[in-house]
This record gives sequence, C-alpha cells and structure tokens, in this order.
Amino acid sequence: MNAYPHELSGGMAQRAVIAIALICDPAFVISDDATSGLDVTVQAQILDLLRKLAAEHHSAMLFITRDVGITAHFCDRVAVLYDGEIMETASRNALFLLPAHPYTLLLLAAFSHNPALRLGWSVTASAPPAVSAEACIYVGRCPLAQPLCRAEKPPLAELAPGHVVRCHFPVRH
Repeated sequence: MNAYPHELSGGMAQRAVIAIALICDPAFVISDDATSGLDVTVQAQILDLLRKLAAEHHSAMLFITRDVGITAHFCDRVAVLYDGEIMETASRNALFLLPAHPYTLLLLAAFSHNPALRLGWSVTASAPPAVSAEACIYVGRCPLAQPLCRAEKPPLAELAPGHVVRCHFPVRH
C-alpha cells in the first residue's frame, strides 16, 4: 500500500488495478487485455482473481483479449471480431467445437497443434484489396469468398440457438 508504482512487479500492479476497479462493487466490468505481457503463472493467478472477485460481487464481465487460450478457459460466451465487426458469437464450447465463420477457423487453426487443421485452414498473408461498403469486410482475405460476398454484406444469422455468424457461406459441420 505504501509502495510507489515503479516498485511493483507487473503482476502486483495488475492486482492493484483489479482491486481499484472492483472496490466499488460494479455490476459490469470491462477488462481489456488485463493479462497481456504477464508470464503464464501470474496470468493464471490474475484470471483466478478476476473470476473469484466477479463471482463474489455478482458482476458481469466483458473480457477483451487476443489470446485464444485464455478465451477457451476463461470465457462463457465468445465473440470473434474482424475489423471492428462481430463475425461470430457463440458459447465457448460451440465456438471451439463447431466454428462456422472462415475467420474463426483461421484463428483456431493458427493456434492449433493439429497439422491437418493448420494446413487446411491457412492462407498467405497479404493486404486485403479494397472492397465496397456493400461487400463483406472479410472478403479480401476469405478463402471461401464467392461473388455474392463482394456484392452484399452478410447479416448476422443464427445457425443454432445462441450461435450467430456473419457469413453468406458458413462452414457446416
């Protein structure tokens, strides 16, 4: 409590920030990459602390992260965004077991240890070509893009209860 900020480790500073955020008993907590830059052990401790304090305070949490591993173990529902738009949202299990948007599949393949999945869902990095406002924002990078994707922006459509995807041609399992 009497330490200066520069005297705290990254994990200690994160804990202090979490305490400050939760001391007022908020109903809703937004966490934007709260564990980025921390080692795995400290990261696990911070996530456990967040989960515990949110449960004790009956708070809902919006956890923003680029770490697919954290998402798989920490979140109840997941929304995958590309260029600021939701591409797919589902329960954690549905998203990881039955991903439907090509971007979601590419993300999961990038973190997978399954060589067949990585080979089947990999693309070469390149800048996406400019597309019109009427087109799907992912069309320039999508391995499944078709003419309709360039002509019309897909709406969010429910594939199953609670599983929504923004794609004209979602992957069906």
